[in-house]
Amino acid sequence: MSKNLTRKGLALGALVALTSSVIAGAPAQAAGELNLVPSSGTSYNTFVTETFNLAASFAPGFTPSSYAQLKYQIVTDGVASIKANVNTGAAVSSAGVAAATAFSGNSNNTYVISASRAAAGTGLGAAYSVNDPGAAVSALTTNFVGVALATSTATTASTSVAVTAFVDANNDGALTAGEWSIARTINFKKYSEVVPTVALSPVLAGDTSVKATAAYGDFNTEQLTASDFKVTFTVAGASGVEAAPGVAASSGTYTDSGLTAVAAAAAVTAQANYKTVALGTAVTGTVTAQTVATVTAALVTGSNAAVISSVNTARLNTAFSVKATLRGAIPSGATEGPVVASKSVTAAVTGAGTLTTSRKLSINGTVYDGTTAIPASIALTSDASGVVTLNFLATGFVDAESISVTFTSENIASSAVSVVQKATVYSITADNGNLYSTPLGTSKAIALSVKDQFGTLSAVTNDRIVVTPTIASGLTAYGTLVTAYLPVVGGKATYTATTGAATAAGQLSLATALQNVNDSTNNYQAYSPAVTGTAILVNVTTAADSFATAPAATATAKVTADEFTDAIADVTDNATYSVVVTNPGTALTVAAPGAYVKAGTTFGKDTVTVNTPANGTVAVTVYAHTVGSLTVTFTNGVAVKTSVVTVTTDLAPAKVSLVTPAQAQVGQALDVVINVTDKWDNVVATPTSGSNAGILSVSSTGTGYFASAAPVANAAGKATVKYIVGTADIGTAFLSATLDLATDVTAAKSIEFGLTDGDVVAGGKRVFVNAEFAKGRTVTVSIDGKRVYSKVQTTDNAVELAFTQKKAGVHTVTVRISGGIVFTEKVTTN
Repeated sequence: MSKNLTRKGLALGALVALTSSVIAGAPAQAAGELNLVPSSGTSYNTFVTETFNLAASFAPGFTPSSYAQLKYQIVTDGVASIKANVNTGAAVSSAGVAAATAFSGNSNNTYVISASRAAAGTGLGAAYSVNDPGAAVSALTTNFVGVALATSTATTASTSVAVTAFVDANNDGALTAGEWSIARTINFKKYSEVVPTVALSPVLAGDTSVKATAAYGDFNTEQLTASDFKVTFTVAGASGVEAAPGVAASSGTYTDSGLTAVAAAAAVTAQANYKTVALGTAVTGTVTAQTVATVTAALVTGSNAAVISSVNTARLNTAFSVKATLRGAIPSGATEGPVVASKSVTAAVTGAGTLTTSRKLSINGTVYDGTTAIPASIALTSDASGVVTLNFLATGFVDAESISVTFTSENIASSAVSVVQKATVYSITADNGNLYSTPLGTSKAIALSVKDQFGTLSAVTNDRIVVTPTIASGLTAYGTLVTAYLPVVGGKATYTATTGAATAAGQLSLATALQNVNDSTNNYQAYSPAVTGTAILVNVTTAADSFATAPAATATAKVTADEFTDAIADVTDNATYSVVVTNPGTALTVAAPGAYVKAGTTFGKDTVTVNTPANGTVAVTVYAHTVGSLTVTFTNGVAVKTSVVTVTTDLAPAKVSLVTPAQAQVGQALDVVINVTDKWDNVVATPTSGSNAGILSVSSTGTGYFASAAPVANAAGKATVKYIVGTADIGTAFLSATLDLATDVTAAKSIEFGLTDGDVVAGGKRVFVNAEFAKGRTVTVSIDGKRVYSKVQTTDNAVELAFTQKKAGVHTVTVRISGGIVFTEKVTTN
């Protein structure tokens, strides 16, 4: 090192070309002239086996007189053997460092190399202790120095290397005080000392991939090859897992895909690796069971959407919706699983075709028009009913184009729901079927409707129905048949069929067709394509309405477990009839108060009316929810028949209730009544054998106790159990009765136990006498020597008696409660 400070100062002064203002204000030893940072990343820590690059550059406004004066002082720990190399414009490769000769020979473990070295890969030789300017460098943006251990393995001990970039102003090949410099320390880490934080993503049964993240904290991963960092997964019982060292990260996440047979409760591990060496210890987890068991998707039917001939159909370019319902596993004894609320769901929409600004699709309010594409999956969350919904509105689609939707939650996918969009098509129907009957010499009004394929009445104005009658048989001397033109109002019209002048029975046939107004000619014309109805037949009879086969006078049925809906599925717990009328086409009414009736294919609560078919036979089914005697009435014209159905129940217990007083006296064994019913409130016994034996239990807290914890309800649905309370057990008892079902059903009541007591108070003109816990005792009240009340109490509940006094002043009130309780109070009224 030179001791000529004056000469050194001159050399340093020649280094920098600054403006006059900067020179005037700059100290002899400035700071921040040089930058020395990792070539990428921010951490100075790396593996013992890897090369670490530092990038050196000059701060704005600081320029050396010669870039060849940029050098690096490298100080080792004296144990590890180090190599280094330099390059301008790009980081030094591992091969470039390996080509250098290892540092050696200096007792102070300090070495200096020049930044003016030739291209990376050229070895520096052994003369590190003196200046080695090498090839001249005429300009410098960034210079890189790469440092590595000369030899190492994953188990090589950790070491640190101090690297100082400096401007050798006096060209003595050493770092001298006052020269521009900046120092950094590189830490080469033994593999076992690098412990990443691995986070295993939750794994759900049925997943086809496992995921994890690995955070390396203060460790420079950016200078290393990303694909050398991997994670190895294991999933017990699954196949398709990538073998060690595992998978590299994508977008920060390590994902192993293509797995099969990922089952609930299986153990999962994730082990971080660098190349083939494990880092830290594996993290463990467990495959979570699904709460969702089924995802059932369906078209939401309404005025613009319906399932027509098993095809999901929506009105063309009109709003419609598709929903999915999430349910869990079906509990024992139940018919369906519970709904799953607040659960994430994805929906995939396909089949929309090419979307444009004129042919677009709105999904839940977001318009997709080609500029905005439909996402591969749409995120939804199930509501309190376990339902998610996609609302669609197409614009510019053509007839018969379809859209398909699939919903998925917890790896459970619904069946795809394909919805075909169809243009509106009308049809003509008779409201009560296509067969009617009327006596000879009378007329029959027939209600007609014009509806579209979704069952919606036509709103078109100025349409009309043309009804053309013909004689199908008989009707001798009928006369002239007249075609009728019926205006359609709100989709409805009425045709009146007559028997004309006919003298004999027979049958009319009515053909129907729909017409609209031609806008050009203002004349009526047939719809194109033609809209015609099925032929309507009218039987003209001479025989009175009656039953050819009457319903049975009696029948039996069991209470059905099903709700009263048109989807009722019970085929055994009901009363069935086959009724035949004499005149097919006449109306049959079946009435069963409180029951649900199916006549033919028509359902109804309490009563149903249908037109009888051509063979006059109607199958009738009656469903009941209430035990007892049910009268079913069958009416055909003036003919009336009845059938009495005896309804019983074999449904399981479903409800429980307690019958107790609110208050009771201590020192007794109180009867507590428990009522058990089925789901429709019919009384039922609790089983005494089989798997459901002992499903009824009672318990209590507070004062007293039940004499039995497992009572049995009799055929009347009642169980009586003693509740024991001692004479000193004053307080409140909290009682409960429970049915041990898939979901327990519990009833609760409280009873206040106390001693017989009473008191007297006055208020205004009235005297108030209170008594409680006096069941079975006579309470007698006398005021001023006159008896005003005497009665046996029927409950222990508190009773309050009020007596108005005409005379103000002091009154003597005596209360006697049979059993030896007597007290007298003086009170004052106004």
